Amino acid sequence: MKYRLLQAAAGILFTVSSLGAMEFTTMKQFGETSSYLRDVFFVGEKTGWAAGRAHWDQSEKAYAATVLSTTDGGNTWTKQEAGGGADLNGVFFPDAVKGWAVGDDGVVMRTTNGGTSWDRKTMDAEYDFAGVVFSDASNGWITGTKPVHYDWLGDADDWQAVIWHTTNGGQTWNRQTLPENASILKRVDFIDANRGWAAGARSAEGLYPGDRAHRAAVYATTDGGKTWTERFNHDLEITLCAVDFLDAKEGWAAGFYTNSGLEGGNVFHTTDGGTTWERVNQGGFMENFWDMQFLDKNRGFMVGTYYGAAAGPPIVRTTEAGKTWETLSIQRHDG
Repeated sequence: MKYRLLQAAAGILFTVSSLGAMEFTTMKQFGETSSYLRDVFFVGEKTGWAAGRAHWDQSEKAYAATVLSTTDGGNTWTKQEAGGGADLNGVFFPDAVKGWAVGDDGVVMRTTNGGTSWDRKTMDAEYDFAGVVFSDASNGWITGTKPVHYDWLGDADDWQAVIWHTTNGGQTWNRQTLPENASILKRVDFIDANRGWAAGARSAEGLYPGDRAHRAAVYATTDGGKTWTERFNHDLEITLCAVDFLDAKEGWAAGFYTNSGLEGGNVFHTTDGGTTWERVNQGGFMENFWDMQFLDKNRGFMVGTYYGAAAGPPIVRTTEAGKTWETLSIQRHDG
């Protein structure tokens, strides 16, 4: 006798159908539809896009890539048709019609009509792509990371970073050479076709033989990525997730602790292109930062995760060039 069961757990509803003795099929019927966003990018004050983890499409009974767009400065957002399930980590639009989104398993998505439709390809499925940036219509870069070592429990404890570059608007991409110890790369920022920076961590020896540790790292290039050099001198167990440069000299980086014993902030500032960095007393083990944006030398914003707080993720801003910071509260929104 055929029968159907409903099983619900963690916002997910399944149906289980019996096809005979000890033979079953399962179909997901319902899932949470909220968006877990990982990156946002605006062209001007009104037009912007956000991308994140795949969401459940109730009408298709399947996961779909999450890309949202706004034309009123973020007051309202519209879901864009971005194809099947893919977890997206970075989004960038050189102008209001051409844009890119990158994600896990080497996914690269492109639009030429402001996101009305998206083309997708897999460039290197071994890597999870994290950041994407274009300095102009032709030159673009993508950062990514893949696991290369596992601990005795089978969990990844070391990674290898990658940067891909295009000179023809994304028609073709080529891998660039990084220092051997480049382990993790997150965001990437370029101020022109030659000068850029990528934030992450470098691999280092841990406390015990075979143990891997990771130290904060920023890699820089002055030739469009033909050569990348390490531009971070602190031996700190911090992974940098965000980097933002205003010009060839002044820039910022931020991230999260990988050692609970550290003290001091996880935000850094440079005024010489990354040759030296000043550690800013903002953030810590409980307050991690994932992205940042400076509007000018004085005004900047950071977003991240505040563990142990019920108020939600922090938005931190400065209006005094990082001398002081203010945490902004996020109001809960239902609906």
